[in-house]
Amino acid sequence: MNYQPYSWSFLDSWTRCPLRAVRDLSLRRIPGMDSPTAQSAIHEAIARGKLDPIETAKAMDEIQATLADEPLRIFSEIRKLYKNPILPMGGEVYEQRVAVKPGWIYCDYNDPEAWIRGTIDLQRPFGGKKIREIYDWKSDRSIPPDGAPGRLRQVGLYAALLESNLGEEGASCYNCSLVYIRYGEKRTMTLGVRELDAARKWAGNLIQEIEQTHSPEPKIHEYCGSCAHIHDCPAYQTHKREGTRPGIETDAQAVETANAWRAMKLWISRDEKLLKGWAKEHGGISTGNGETLDY
Repeated sequence: MNYQPYSWSFLDSWTRCPLRAVRDLSLRRIPGMDSPTAQSAIHEAIARGKLDPIETAKAMDEIQATLADEPLRIFSEIRKLYKNPILPMGGEVYEQRVAVKPGWIYCDYNDPEAWIRGTIDLQRPFGGKKIREIYDWKSDRSIPPDGAPGRLRQVGLYAALLESNLGEEGASCYNCSLVYIRYGEKRTMTLGVRELDAARKWAGNLIQEIEQTHSPEPKIHEYCGSCAHIHDCPAYQTHKREGTRPGIETDAQAVETANAWRAMKLWISRDEKLLKGWAKEHGGISTGNGETLDY
């Protein structure tokens, strides 16, 4: 199946659960379903504020007033971004849309032949040298450990897209920073030719796998608890009902089982809270086999 234009969010989601990636993509492509979210509003506020704390705060207030029904607690935490401020240096480009055709050939973002595309939150030249800085604003509730493969793949993909966009003005290396807004902290990685080539290879191989997959299958993952499709997900229902686990014979199976175990812990914790609340109000719960759970 072909789902182009591909994006980082779709590719990353596919590695976690192909079925969820496809379903979420289908929803996003429905007219009217791409309404502003807290995350997109944060990006807009920073772009309008241009790294100035006062102007960004004003933009946040204006945007929040237009999204009264949107849960935007993150807006109060965005100010932590300025605990270690990112100072304007000149040449900043905010929310830059970049795209490539197959072969990593630059094209317009809206080109119908676009193969991969993305939006870079902030990019700018650095120090007058052939170095570019890329910033990506993250609203994650936790900071992944250093060396997490997803982090390197994301900034590598963005750097490769920007490299194609810049052409002869491309940089010799890219300083890529993931800025975790809730904590006012950033994690920076320096990428050169080798890392960009690795990002291109990873994306190309994954897209080839995707396009050779005719029926996306669900996977159990630590983020299953936040998925909107669990009500009719066969993998989720089977694992929840039977607690089944695959055998572990490879590193990949070990990682998949670990993620499934973490997901099950979330489900068990959530269900236990629900059962305790029910039992507190209605009394013990009969399981139907002579056992009563009092909690």
